[in-house]
Amino acid sequence: MRLNQMRKLRRFGVLGTASLVGYGLNYYVRKHVLRRRHLVRKIHDYKLLLDLRDPGLSRDVAVRGSREEQLKYIIDRTVGPGDVILDVGANIGYYAIMLAKRVGSSGKVYAMEPEPRNFDLLQRNIRLNGADQIVEAFHIGASNVSGVEKLNVSRFSNLHSFLSDGDDSANGSDPGELVEVPMTDLSSFIQGKRRVDMLRMDIEGYEVEVLTGLEEAIRDGSWTGNILFECHFPRYTQSHSMREPLKVLLDCGYHARYMSSTDESKPRIRTKGYQPTGIVRTSDTRYQGIYENIGDEDTLSLICDMGGVRDVVFERSDGR
Repeated sequence: MRLNQMRKLRRFGVLGTASLVGYGLNYYVRKHVLRRRHLVRKIHDYKLLLDLRDPGLSRDVAVRGSREEQLKYIIDRTVGPGDVILDVGANIGYYAIMLAKRVGSSGKVYAMEPEPRNFDLLQRNIRLNGADQIVEAFHIGASNVSGVEKLNVSRFSNLHSFLSDGDDSANGSDPGELVEVPMTDLSSFIQGKRRVDMLRMDIEGYEVEVLTGLEEAIRDGSWTGNILFECHFPRYTQSHSMREPLKVLLDCGYHARYMSSTDESKPRIRTKGYQPTGIVRTSDTRYQGIYENIGDEDTLSLICDMGGVRDVVFERSDGR
């Protein structure tokens, strides 16, 4: 038995491994034998229409049935009925539909997705789950300015980015494949909409620009909601600094309520003296810790200097 197969067997057990093999076989047959374009897969308590041409999120979910379980753990503890969520980088709806289920008919999800193919599947998944009255989709990108920006399109549907490092081949992107996308700053976007309780975003490092664009609303009090984002430590450089946007959050009364680690086999958050309040086993065979109430200086150090943070939730200490 190959090493990776043995690891899967230990990680998932006999029944779990058999299930993975079965879903993997179904994916392969539908894609390569039947030449199908799409596959509908049950995910948690909803369904997703997946693109069989996509080697990224769709393939991941089609075979494993779930992803980023550590973030679902956090969402289950921070989002409830009636909440209003702004989902930036909604992709095909993996989180938008999950969030719609959490907020229910009295809540709202504003879902923003800039990439055209993802946006098409997002709309179809909203309809598939009967969430039209809860999720409102916008074919637009978030930034610190309004206008038009070029999106670097990746082969992997979850790795499109407005940032370019010159050679993005590791992310499967083609530097020559660019799509022009209308952009908005969130301080402008939220005007005239229901008061947002949480911003969720996974946008490949562009969270620096989005947080900068939200600064005006944070300072004038029109934004008081929680802010949840996936960290992209390699994208935080001297010329593209996350430190200043985070300082604005901290100065305005926010603190890191939750953090998830990238991998507990390299427990960088623990080096600051914290212990996880929970450990989540993820479908990509990692164990990720959930940490609570991280100090401000440690927050800056971990996110900007050390790395090791996968997700972070900022909430206002004053409860406004």
